[in-house]
Amino acid sequence: MKKLLLAAAMVVSLAFGGAAYAASVTDNLTVSATVGAACTVSTTPVDFGAYNETTGAPGNGSITATCTSLLPYNITLDAGGHYVVNRAVSNGTDTIDYLLYSDAGKTNEWGDLGFGGTYPFGAPVSAVGTGAADVYVVHGDILAGPAVSAGNYSDTVLVTITY
Repeated sequence: MKKLLLAAAMVVSLAFGGAAYAASVTDNLTVSATVGAACTVSTTPVDFGAYNETTGAPGNGSITATCTSLLPYNITLDAGGHYVVNRAVSNGTDTIDYLLYSDAGKTNEWGDLGFGGTYPFGAPVSAVGTGAADVYVVHGDILAGPAVSAGNYSDTVLVTITY
């Protein structure tokens, strides 16, 4: 019986005991991640439709910015390709002035003051990234003005996101 108890005690000791260790060493494991600062931008055109030289016309387009969450950024619009006194659309010969705004009330002209300086009459739009696509409406007015020849008029405005 003693042999049986001794054998059982040895089995229990081996099962719950564990090996005997003489020494140990330690080191720290560094764990890290990098969140990159990034933005993308896309646009839809501002379309003024048919021009009326006595009343001008409103038009809207949009800018979509997708920036890393919590990343501060600025959206600027340059003067466009036909700027003289105002931005202008052109058919290659004639021009028609227009204005672009960042607000529906059309009180805040959109430009690049403090950044590129090509259109200092308007300020950039400042925002903070959400990690999702944020859409900004571009409100515009094509201005009433002198008679111009028939044709298609256009301009290209550079949209820049600085972060």
